[in-house]
Amino acid sequence: MKRVTWAHTRRSLQLLKDIGRLHPDSSVYRRGAFIGIWHHVVERWHLKEGELYISLCAAQRAGMFHATAVRPAPWGASILLTCGELRIVWNDAALEDRHQDEDALAAVIEWIKTNIIGSRIVRVTRRAERAFSLSGRYVRIILRHGHAHHLVLACTERPPEDRCHDLLTQALLWVAHLHGRRTEMPVEAVWLFIPAGCSDLILHRAQQLRTGDLRVHILEYGQNGAGTWDFSEPAGLYQPQEERDYRWPVFGPYRWSAPLMRILELAPTLIRRHPRHHEYDSLRLLGLEFARACGSERDRIQFGVGTPRCELSDDNFDELKTLVDEILYYRCPDSADVHHPYYQLQTERWLESLILDDVADLFPELVSEFVYPQIPVYLGDLQGRVDVLAAARDGSLVVMELKVSQDLNLPLQALDYWGRVVMHNREGDFEKRGYFPDMRISRRNPRIYLVAPVFSFHDSTERLLGFLDPDVEVWKIAVNEGWRAGVRVLRRTRVRDGDPPGA
Repeated sequence: MKRVTWAHTRRSLQLLKDIGRLHPDSSVYRRGAFIGIWHHVVERWHLKEGELYISLCAAQRAGMFHATAVRPAPWGASILLTCGELRIVWNDAALEDRHQDEDALAAVIEWIKTNIIGSRIVRVTRRAERAFSLSGRYVRIILRHGHAHHLVLACTERPPEDRCHDLLTQALLWVAHLHGRRTEMPVEAVWLFIPAGCSDLILHRAQQLRTGDLRVHILEYGQNGAGTWDFSEPAGLYQPQEERDYRWPVFGPYRWSAPLMRILELAPTLIRRHPRHHEYDSLRLLGLEFARACGSERDRIQFGVGTPRCELSDDNFDELKTLVDEILYYRCPDSADVHHPYYQLQTERWLESLILDDVADLFPELVSEFVYPQIPVYLGDLQGRVDVLAAARDGSLVVMELKVSQDLNLPLQALDYWGRVVMHNREGDFEKRGYFPDMRISRRNPRIYLVAPVFSFHDSTERLLGFLDPDVEVWKIAVNEGWRAGVRVLRRTRVRDGDPPGA
């Protein structure tokens, strides 16, 4: 027998062994039809001259077949044979999701053929291309339409609500990638298909972009009661209205209580209090929340990192003191254990706390009295929180977004909050609620500060920023990698205006 040297063959063999050992009663399907149970259908497998062969004894398909790959799947595993595919299923719910995914893709393709007249499908893929930051989460379709390309991205499975916006980010990166290849045919339009009810964030962000001659179309789709698929343009965004969409109480004044004062005295120079208005006041050590002051008088204390939290009493006050001491021991630049949760948790809040403590030196152009962390901003009934909202000395607002690790969504996330701040500022919402007292705030567009350690900006950041409207003033603020020992601004770069890719 030829010695196995190929990594994919070794992985395939191991998966077959795992199926036989862990899931011998799993169901086997071919072309959607059930053909038997694993330990009845699969007699054996063997290698011949480095190739993998599987012996099947099912009535619908028997004999020895060449297996080109064995791959894990959400529902179980997939075995690719030269005569087709076998699906080994031990997670029925995930297989049902896959069937819905395939039905949704078929519906999207049918819509394309019917509505984008004169187009021809050139390629359909879900393959990730990590070199260009293209995810495998979405289906990508290239259409040839006359002398130009149309790009289609389809979210064929309903994503978590906080990941819906990825589709627009992926679309812009794809356009930038094709533009960089200098293909003979330009990209004329991008079509984004997303499940119904998930388009608000994408629509809001798309409205802030400058795409030149590139047209961006957004369509929602879903199955109706009759089981057929409906496609429609989003209904559009509306201005958020208080009491209808959100409740945003007036900022301050701080409320005090004896239990709260007792906690603050444990580390008076380090514990920071962040009001959550009608909800609670968050008590943090270097950005890590360890307690909450609740109640209208902030006299009821809950403590603990994460959940569950304990109600504070005289009997367990020593437990709270021990918690504070442990956090201070591990959450420091020269921590005894950099893998400890108290060191690892909420690192962006840690950076935020250091910036707030030294904002006058780090950002002298800002009014240090009016720098607010975690300010709520609304898009309809969707709440977001700006990492830092500040006022510059010339009266303009600054939207600051912080990252401590690479995040390709940073530019569009900042643009999202920037757009919400523009709407609130236009209505005077911040002044109405007690922010920026006795200061005249300008109604012109805010600035965006993207703040991250110098090597923690994703390499796609500039490509995405090229799509922003030229009226948006964006600064990249690079800080030192060792920011835990003290934040230093190493480089401030104003992003220059320029034509967006594909324009």
